[in-house]
Amino acid sequence: MNTIEIGWIDYSTDHRKKVLSVLHALSEPGAVDELGIGMIRDGFADILFPGTSTLQTRAKYFFIVPYILMELEKENLSAVKLQEKLERTEVELIEILKKIINVV
Repeated sequence: MNTIEIGWIDYSTDHRKKVLSVLHALSEPGAVDELGIGMIRDGFADILFPGTSTLQTRAKYFFIVPYILMELEKENLSAVKLQEKLERTEVELIEILKKIINVV
């Protein structure tokens, strides 16, 4: 990561405090939505890529659910049937995983 060095001349304590507060705000992690379009972007992201705008901490989102979707795709189901079967399969998977966890 490149580092940028900024320098200035202090003419007053107030100016110094203002500059330091701006620099401190810029050093904090996060995103600034200066144009105010973040809500629109997030709306499209939720529609086009549901579940990917949050930190994924569950392995099922990386491996199991995509595998189930890949298998269901082979059945050439309508969108409604695919959704219904995916939900049923996920519930079945939850029950299986709960049994496995209780055994261990």
